[in-house]
Amino acid sequence: MQLNKLTKEDSKVIDILKCIGILSVISAHVVQYSEVNLITKIVSFFWNQFGHVGVVIFFVIGGFLYSRKDGDDATFWKKKLFRIIIPWMLAAIITYAICVMLGGPLGVYECIKWAFGSGTWFYYIVVYTFFLFIFKWLYKYDAVLYILIGIQAVALTLASFGVSITINGGFFTDYLNPLYWIGYFSAGILIRRYGINRMIENNKKKVFVIFILLFIVSLSFLYVKNINTYFDIFSMLFSVSSTVLITMFAYKFQQYRTATFIGQVGTYSYCIYLWHMQLLQGLFSKIPDNIFETLFSPIIGLIIMVVLIKTGLFICNKIKGGNTIKMVVGL
Repeated sequence: MQLNKLTKEDSKVIDILKCIGILSVISAHVVQYSEVNLITKIVSFFWNQFGHVGVVIFFVIGGFLYSRKDGDDATFWKKKLFRIIIPWMLAAIITYAICVMLGGPLGVYECIKWAFGSGTWFYYIVVYTFFLFIFKWLYKYDAVLYILIGIQAVALTLASFGVSITINGGFFTDYLNPLYWIGYFSAGILIRRYGINRMIENNKKKVFVIFILLFIVSLSFLYVKNINTYFDIFSMLFSVSSTVLITMFAYKFQQYRTATFIGQVGTYSYCIYLWHMQLLQGLFSKIPDNIFETLFSPIIGLIIMVVLIKTGLFICNKIKGGNTIKMVVGL
């Protein structure tokens, strides 16, 4: 089936969502749950739950932008090689070397685990790349996509009751289990195909009420039960409701001038994703736990990354081979 044409408005919204998504990823990695006082407890809980939304947003966007043609394998994978795989491998090798220098385990198997997201934040790229491969045979069929969404819902429901469908072992983790993510990617394809984003805009009052209630109920349950994981049905409901509400905000916000800057930050999201842990987690781990740090560390972290990227782009534009450098770091 044909996908709806990507409009200029869609492109702006996607970039805004990427900016919000990468802020979420940063919050997941720099904010520690704090019980210094009630305010830090509530704020850190919010940042931690918000930290689960970013990966969901990126999987939905991945499905939304997914498109294949017959016989396009060489062109498709060449593009992904330079835009995704090479920057990923470079970031993995460098960060693993840093880990070893800081006392981490040394070995070929440990390096492979690191690069392929077994215990590291690179799991997203592994699962995403797997989806790029398998959905060539799946994305055309609506029934299959709906079934995959259902399979993810069942898998997360089982996980909520302590029934894991992940293969036990030292390498394969819940984060690398595609069944916990495949529904989000499938939903992205369906949204693009049927313009569900337009349906939301046309019925935004009803949609807003429904999803704000779902958001409040799921967030309340997560707080009461002290749940802080992706692998729970209430976490899924929170992530889905948050993503819908954030998307509605993005479609409204994209008409303002500030959206241009926010969207530009979104275009740096892959580079920020690859390199933020090496720079930010160590920095914020040295800052004493206080209300200011709890409130603003993700925003400050994002600003630091944008400043570094802007500086790097300026230098790359002045030197020979700058375009190659930009490519290998994910820009």
